[in-house]
Amino acid sequence: MRAFHCIPVTLAAGIATSLADVESEQTRAAMAITGALPALQHTTVDYARSQLPPNAVKGIYGESVAHRVMQSQLPTRESWHAITPRSGPQGFDHLHIRLDSSGNPIDMVVGETKYGTSRLGMTKDGIQLGRDWVRERLRGLGKRYLDIAASEKIVAKKLPLSPGRQVSVVLANGRQCHFWKASSLDPNWHYDGHAGDLPEALKRASSMGDFLCKAAKGEVPYRVVHHQVHSTQKMTITWYTHGRDGRNIPLSKRVLSLPPKFSTTGVLTPEAEKELAKHILKQMPGLSDGKARQLAQEINRSVSSGKLLSGVSRFWALGRPSLMNGGIAGALDAGMGLVEGGAISLGRTAATFGVAGVGGTVQGLLRGRVPSNICPGSSAGYTGGFASGGGLLAAAFVAVEVYDALSGAQDATATARNSALALSGPLASAAAFGLVAAFGSASTGTAISSLSGIAAYNATMACLGGGSIAAGGGGMLAGGLALGGVAVLATAALYVCFRIYDAAQERTRITLKVNWLNDPNVLRKVIKSN
Repeated sequence: MRAFHCIPVTLAAGIATSLADVESEQTRAAMAITGALPALQHTTVDYARSQLPPNAVKGIYGESVAHRVMQSQLPTRESWHAITPRSGPQGFDHLHIRLDSSGNPIDMVVGETKYGTSRLGMTKDGIQLGRDWVRERLRGLGKRYLDIAASEKIVAKKLPLSPGRQVSVVLANGRQCHFWKASSLDPNWHYDGHAGDLPEALKRASSMGDFLCKAAKGEVPYRVVHHQVHSTQKMTITWYTHGRDGRNIPLSKRVLSLPPKFSTTGVLTPEAEKELAKHILKQMPGLSDGKARQLAQEINRSVSSGKLLSGVSRFWALGRPSLMNGGIAGALDAGMGLVEGGAISLGRTAATFGVAGVGGTVQGLLRGRVPSNICPGSSAGYTGGFASGGGLLAAAFVAVEVYDALSGAQDATATARNSALALSGPLASAAAFGLVAAFGSASTGTAISSLSGIAAYNATMACLGGGSIAAGGGGMLAGGLALGGVAVLATAALYVCFRIYDAAQERTRITLKVNWLNDPNVLRKVIKSN
């Protein structure tokens, strides 16, 4: 959808150059490729999907399903809270804590989830969910909470994507805050939450640590549950107790038919999205944490559970978006050809299609491999789309200049001017988008700079359009037209500058010619030569 919001920008710039009588196929082709750049986001999303380990995706999906089912089955009248549903270094897939009216833990459910044919495995601490396995992890987790409560120095710092250690605390108001370390060697715990909540958070950490350590000693009862997710339609829930030898003894088993909502999009929990982002970042190390999170969000929102679990081949991940990107660029090139001269150059349109398609694939791959501070690819909007396509545009211009140099169709000055005209509109609209994204406000009054992903893009486009339609503005379509207007003005302004410069140069040339002709010595030489 974003590509269509940017089409008015490209068409407007093309109309501006054609009205200015700039006869350049390079300009038209370059602007067509620029207009297709937002489609490169699909390349990044599909390529990220193709890089995800299948077993990791199945595990993340299974844990999300189990978490949502568990939340729906725990008594709503009781205060149950999920403590980091996927707990990573803690060793539990699920940890649900029940709090009393004072916010102190009084009950607990430990859970483990397996997907497909995967089963509970044997570890050095015994079988998963076994007594020794559970108590060892409860002991380590409890000590971690007590270490936080006893810390003399807590540093306020936002939780990163992949901390070395992390625990969560539920406050009396139901809000969660997080304590984390970059690694086990980090001397200080960091705190991510409201500053005013820190004293209460430390108190809750102390009570949580005491509760978990008592549970590890067998002084506090708890329950264990195993979720076996067979597919997007079926799962089995088994509750266990521990025998005298520590083995799991089934108490009850229930087979559930999952509702259709678990086969659609948006199934993953926020914690599961975070885990997905970690795998994306591991496979595409050039991305920033924010970009990896955003890709995970977009995969969750746009890809159904069935497709997510089945995966996507790298060939298809690169081929389909490349065809889409090339198709958009070719269509724009043909459309602007009709506007300018009433005819379509099939050769030029085919070349535009090829450059946009192949170059788009290369550029999409670079987004995940080149560090983000070198190749600032961002799907948040037109600014990032244009920035990440800078290399593609440069390649397009080099290819066109070589073509014209070989054919002798155009000199270097004309090529440089047409290149500048092609770039001026997109650059100006990208700058306008960036300024609004940095300093503008959404219709709700929220600063756009505090938003991310699709929300930031939509808010910026609506702000450019005078606000959302609900707030009386023109919405995102008007924002696209506004960017088109910026492109028109920038292109026309640069063209006028070129015309003024040419006029000044012409006046200088005429003045020099007249002065030369008025020179008596020159006149005598002319007469003498005749």
